[in-house]
Amino acid sequence: MNNVYIDVFNTIKQLSDIDEKTLTQRALKTAEEVGEMAKYVIPYENGFATTHRFVTDTKILEEAVDTILCAMSVAYKLGYEDSDISDMMAQKCIKWSRLQQASIKGRFPIPFEIHVTVRIPHEDWIEPFKDRCAQLGVKPIVLDLKEGLQDVMTSSIIVTDNVGAYNEMLRISQHLRDFGYDVVRDKIETVPWHPAVPLFEEDVNPNRYFECHINIVVNDEERQLLVDWNDRFNVGGHFSKNVFKRINETDFVQMFTLRSTTIKNSYNVNTAGDFSSYIYLVLEKLNGLDGLRSGSVMKHTIEYAIFDTNIAHDTSWVTKGE
Repeated sequence: MNNVYIDVFNTIKQLSDIDEKTLTQRALKTAEEVGEMAKYVIPYENGFATTHRFVTDTKILEEAVDTILCAMSVAYKLGYEDSDISDMMAQKCIKWSRLQQASIKGRFPIPFEIHVTVRIPHEDWIEPFKDRCAQLGVKPIVLDLKEGLQDVMTSSIIVTDNVGAYNEMLRISQHLRDFGYDVVRDKIETVPWHPAVPLFEEDVNPNRYFECHINIVVNDEERQLLVDWNDRFNVGGHFSKNVFKRINETDFVQMFTLRSTTIKNSYNVNTAGDFSSYIYLVLEKLNGLDGLRSGSVMKHTIEYAIFDTNIAHDTSWVTKGE
């Protein structure tokens, strides 16, 4: 570290050691200085009803330095040394760089997929539900998860930003409630290059997860082959099918879903790169699986569940075997 900066660090530490404020008081003083800085930044950028204050950039620099000094005094109060602070700064710079790169890659608008799940209301509900979905401009989906378990939801794609996706989800959800439906889950999925997607292990959010839906054309015998393969090799997949997507009397589209939080094998699938690598490995195995017809493995989509009001909703599906 440059000698000038070492001297500055030493001076700040000496002054911090003399300061009699408690840890809480130092934290509050830091917040006060942030407020002071904001007081000058707003009129500097001609904020409405603040231009009666004439501000120079030197004043903003002064308040920024005051904020830095107070923040460092908090670290010194906790007993940290200069090397600890500089090491943490280096780590934070790396994280800052990652966030910038993610934001550059995932500039809005980007695609979002919205699912609003409702409780099955009564017998003969399918046609009315289809009609309501048509009114809202969304697709109806009814998933057969396993015997006696169905998921009824909407599906729609919107290209927008975070706020736009959230507002669209609220619109659909509220209208369904107005129609008398019991909404049990609101979920927003997005592309794996969204800025919030974890690229490194330390960025993983336990309340968010990756999912991949692989569509496979099968009959009942081929489906059982998939189930056995999934169990034998602990692949971690879950089976469902859209009741509206039957091809003919014997064939249907089997959705084979992999979710990062429920894959319990030796593979690490928590980050975007790791999950994608695992999916491509699974696809390779599926395409070479004896007993499946050629070309049966169709499209696959990798998504990131960025918002989910009821992660536990499908626990019985993703945690129990076939």
